[in-house]
Amino acid sequence: MAFSAFGSRPRNLEKSAFFKWFGMTPAGDSLWRPKGEAFRDQVVLAAETDADGRLSVLTLSLARAMLDEPRQAMFGRDIVKSFLEGIAGRDRHIRQLAAEIFNRAPPVPVLRGQAPQGVPQTPSAGFLTVMGELQAWSAELSRVRIGMTNDGGRLVVRAERKPLRGFLARLFG
Repeated sequence: MAFSAFGSRPRNLEKSAFFKWFGMTPAGDSLWRPKGEAFRDQVVLAAETDADGRLSVLTLSLARAMLDEPRQAMFGRDIVKSFLEGIAGRDRHIRQLAAEIFNRAPPVPVLRGQAPQGVPQTPSAGFLTVMGELQAWSAELSRVRIGMTNDGGRLVVRAERKPLRGFLARLFG
Protein backbone atom coordinates (compact mmCIF):
# COMPACT_ATOMS: atom_id res chain seq x y z
CA MET A 1 0.00 0.00 0.00
CA ALA A 2 1.67 3.19 -1.18
CA PHE A 3 0.23 5.57 1.40
CA SER A 4 0.41 3.16 4.32
CA ALA A 5 -2.02 4.29 7.05
CA PHE A 6 -4.06 6.36 4.57
CA GLY A 7 -4.85 3.43 2.29
CA SER A 8 -4.96 3.44 -1.48
CA ARG A 9 -8.46 4.83 -2.11
CA PRO A 10 -9.98 8.19 -1.14
CA ARG A 11 -12.72 6.49 0.90
CA ASN A 12 -10.02 5.10 3.22
CA LEU A 13 -8.62 8.54 4.05
CA GLU A 14 -11.49 9.57 6.29
CA LYS A 15 -11.24 6.28 8.20
CA SER A 16 -7.59 6.88 9.12
CA ALA A 17 -6.41 7.72 12.63
CA PHE A 18 -4.92 10.96 11.21
CA PHE A 19 -8.37 12.18 10.08
CA LYS A 20 -9.98 11.25 13.37
CA TRP A 21 -7.25 12.71 15.59
CA PHE A 22 -7.14 16.07 13.78
CA GLY A 23 -10.89 16.24 13.15
CA MET A 24 -10.43 16.58 9.39
CA THR A 25 -13.68 17.46 7.61
CA PRO A 26 -14.49 17.88 3.90
CA ALA A 27 -13.75 21.34 2.54
CA GLY A 28 -14.39 20.80 -1.16
CA ASP A 29 -13.71 18.19 -3.79
CA SER A 30 -10.80 16.08 -2.46
CA LEU A 31 -9.95 18.72 0.17
CA TRP A 32 -10.11 18.47 3.97
CA ARG A 33 -9.47 20.89 6.81
CA PRO A 34 -9.42 20.54 10.61
CA LYS A 35 -12.80 21.03 12.26
CA GLY A 36 -11.34 23.42 14.87
CA GLU A 37 -11.89 27.07 13.97
CA ALA A 38 -8.44 28.12 15.23
CA PHE A 39 -6.71 25.95 12.63
CA ARG A 40 -9.31 25.57 9.88
CA ASP A 41 -7.94 28.33 7.65
CA GLN A 42 -4.33 27.36 8.24
CA VAL A 43 -4.28 23.65 7.30
CA VAL A 44 -5.50 21.86 4.19
CA LEU A 45 -5.06 18.31 2.95
CA ALA A 46 -5.60 17.59 -0.74
CA ALA A 47 -5.79 14.26 -2.54
CA GLU A 48 -5.34 13.39 -6.20
CA THR A 49 -6.29 10.10 -7.81
CA ASP A 50 -5.15 8.24 -10.90
CA ALA A 51 -7.38 6.94 -13.72
CA ASP A 52 -8.19 3.84 -11.63
CA GLY A 53 -9.38 5.92 -8.67
CA ARG A 54 -6.35 5.10 -6.50
CA LEU A 55 -4.65 7.80 -4.49
CA SER A 56 -1.66 9.14 -6.41
CA VAL A 57 -0.77 12.31 -4.47
CA LEU A 58 -1.47 13.55 -0.95
CA THR A 59 -0.53 17.13 -0.13
CA LEU A 60 -0.59 18.67 3.34
CA SER A 61 -0.23 22.45 3.36
CA LEU A 62 -0.06 24.58 6.47
CA ALA A 63 0.59 28.21 7.21
CA ARG A 64 4.12 28.95 8.47
CA ALA A 65 2.44 30.53 11.50
CA MET A 66 1.49 27.00 12.58
CA LEU A 67 5.21 26.29 13.00
CA ASP A 68 6.64 29.71 13.79
CA GLU A 69 4.27 31.06 16.46
CA PRO A 70 4.93 29.51 19.88
CA ARG A 71 1.24 29.07 20.74
CA GLN A 72 0.63 27.06 17.57
CA ALA A 73 3.97 25.36 17.00
CA MET A 74 3.18 22.16 18.88
CA PHE A 75 -0.01 21.61 16.85
CA GLY A 76 1.82 22.41 13.59
CA ARG A 77 4.66 20.03 14.36
CA ASP A 78 2.19 17.35 15.48
CA ILE A 79 0.21 17.45 12.24
CA VAL A 80 3.37 17.31 10.08
CA LYS A 81 4.76 14.46 12.21
CA SER A 82 1.51 12.52 12.03
CA PHE A 83 1.17 13.03 8.26
CA LEU A 84 4.72 11.75 7.69
CA GLU A 85 4.09 8.76 9.96
CA GLY A 86 0.91 7.98 8.03
CA ILE A 87 2.82 8.02 4.75
CA ALA A 88 5.99 6.29 5.96
CA GLY A 89 4.65 3.00 7.19
CA ARG A 90 7.64 1.21 8.69
CA ASP A 91 10.35 3.33 7.03
CA ARG A 92 12.67 4.06 9.94
CA HIS A 93 14.26 7.17 8.39
CA ILE A 94 10.93 8.96 7.96
CA ARG A 95 9.78 7.79 11.39
CA GLN A 96 13.01 9.20 12.85
CA LEU A 97 12.37 12.51 11.06
CA ALA A 98 8.79 12.54 12.39
CA ALA A 99 10.09 12.01 15.94
CA GLU A 100 12.66 14.78 15.48
CA ILE A 101 10.00 17.21 14.21
CA PHE A 102 7.84 16.55 17.24
CA ASN A 103 10.52 16.24 19.94
CA ARG A 104 13.19 18.77 19.02
CA ALA A 105 12.00 21.93 20.73
CA PRO A 106 12.85 25.07 18.77
CA PRO A 107 14.40 27.57 19.05
CA VAL A 108 16.62 26.12 21.79
CA PRO A 109 19.85 24.86 20.22
CA VAL A 110 20.50 21.22 20.93
CA LEU A 111 23.92 20.77 22.46
CA ARG A 112 25.81 17.51 22.57
CA GLY A 113 24.10 15.12 24.95
CA GLN A 114 20.85 17.11 25.18
CA ALA A 115 18.81 15.71 22.29
CA PRO A 116 15.78 13.68 23.33
CA GLN A 117 16.16 9.95 22.83
CA GLY A 118 15.88 8.98 19.15
CA VAL A 119 16.59 12.52 17.94
CA PRO A 120 19.89 13.11 16.12
CA GLN A 121 22.40 15.46 17.76
CA THR A 122 22.53 17.63 14.64
CA PRO A 123 19.22 18.85 13.17
CA SER A 124 18.39 17.04 9.92
CA ALA A 125 17.66 18.77 6.62
CA GLY A 126 14.03 17.62 6.88
CA PHE A 127 13.68 19.20 10.32
CA LEU A 128 15.34 22.42 9.14
CA THR A 129 12.88 22.59 6.24
CA VAL A 130 9.92 22.22 8.61
CA MET A 131 11.38 24.98 10.75
CA GLY A 132 11.74 27.26 7.71
CA GLU A 133 15.54 27.33 7.73
CA LEU A 134 15.86 25.41 4.44
CA GLN A 135 13.76 25.88 1.31
CA ALA A 136 13.21 22.23 0.43
CA TRP A 137 13.85 18.60 1.38
CA SER A 138 12.89 15.31 -0.24
CA ALA A 139 13.16 11.55 0.26
CA GLU A 140 12.53 8.49 -1.87
CA LEU A 141 10.83 5.51 -0.27
CA SER A 142 10.25 2.26 -2.09
CA ARG A 143 6.72 3.24 -3.19
CA VAL A 144 6.46 6.98 -2.41
CA ARG A 145 8.37 10.23 -3.00
CA ILE A 146 8.05 12.72 -0.16
CA GLY A 147 8.96 16.37 -0.55
CA MET A 148 8.64 19.41 1.69
CA THR A 149 8.94 22.99 0.50
CA ASN A 150 8.50 26.42 2.01
CA ASP A 151 6.41 28.33 -0.48
CA GLY A 152 4.55 31.63 -0.08
CA GLY A 153 4.29 31.55 3.70
CA ARG A 154 3.29 27.88 3.78
CA LEU A 155 4.98 24.55 4.41
CA VAL A 156 3.86 22.10 1.73
CA VAL A 157 4.39 18.37 2.34
CA ARG A 158 3.73 16.33 -0.80
CA ALA A 159 3.68 12.54 -1.04
CA GLU A 160 3.51 11.08 -4.53
CA ARG A 161 3.00 7.41 -5.29
CA LYS A 162 5.68 6.01 -7.59
CA PRO A 163 4.51 4.06 -10.62
CA LEU A 164 4.64 0.30 -10.26
CA ARG A 165 7.32 -1.46 -12.29
CA GLY A 166 8.07 -4.94 -13.50
CA PHE A 167 6.25 -7.80 -11.79
CA LEU A 168 4.21 -5.48 -9.54
CA ALA A 169 2.98 -3.50 -12.56
CA ARG A 170 1.84 -6.70 -14.26
CA LEU A 171 0.23 -7.97 -11.08
CA PHE A 172 -1.51 -4.77 -9.89
CA GLY A 173 -1.34 -2.40 -12.86
